[in-house]
Amino acid sequence: MNKDQFLNTGLLEQYALGLTSEEENQLVEQHLQAYPELQKEVDEIRQAIEQYALQNAIPPHPRVKSQVMSDIDASSSSGPVNKKTGGINFWLTFTTLLSIGALITLMFLFSKKQTQHQQLKREFAELQMACNDKNSKAVADQEMLFFIKDRNTQKISLAAISDAAISEAIAFWNPEVKKAFINLGNLPDPPSGKQYQIWADVDHVMISVGLLNNNHAAMQEIDFLADAESLNITIEPKGGSLEPSVEQLIVSGKI
Repeated sequence: MNKDQFLNTGLLEQYALGLTSEEENQLVEQHLQAYPELQKEVDEIRQAIEQYALQNAIPPHPRVKSQVMSDIDASSSSGPVNKKTGGINFWLTFTTLLSIGALITLMFLFSKKQTQHQQLKREFAELQMACNDKNSKAVADQEMLFFIKDRNTQKISLAAISDAAISEAIAFWNPEVKKAFINLGNLPDPPSGKQYQIWADVDHVMISVGLLNNNHAAMQEIDFLADAESLNITIEPKGGSLEPSVEQLIVSGKI
């Protein structure tokens, strides 16, 4: 992986904290050799750990040291004890405990930072996906507008067969690019278990050019047949029919 990919793994921070495995150590050291500038990152992280430990160190109460030194004196019967060395050991032990506490705190902060980073990455990916979807829709809408306004596009009104009905659908037919679309307009939804199917009349033979869904807001693409004389919509069983149910003819329009 390249430098940016490696930095995103978080291994560099874990390496500086001493939390990596032997295999991970080898991987980090390989990248440190390949990218010498990463060593500066490691040094800065280690320096931050040291500064954090010093800034957050809490000096022990004088009585604590006094008590520890008294305990050391009391144990002198089992062998000579160097008070100076004992004091140094005391401070080394105490400083070690403080360092461990600082390390645990840094581990917690690092874990929290990694969680927040992952959350931000997820949110960014979702936002990017939403933007891509909107851009795709905008491009599709623009292409549809150009298609409708094209001088070769014919607008076909599919009017209701029954005089009592006022239903109407609109088709757009372009022989130049050999494409066709239809909008259901104000057609009511078909009965449950039924579906609209559109047919092209070619030499008095009805040929299916598409099954339609109930999305009245969308432009639905249908098959283009160059020799079609009219378009007709019928109500068919879900999944469509091989032949039109003429008694269920709803709207029709000449091309």
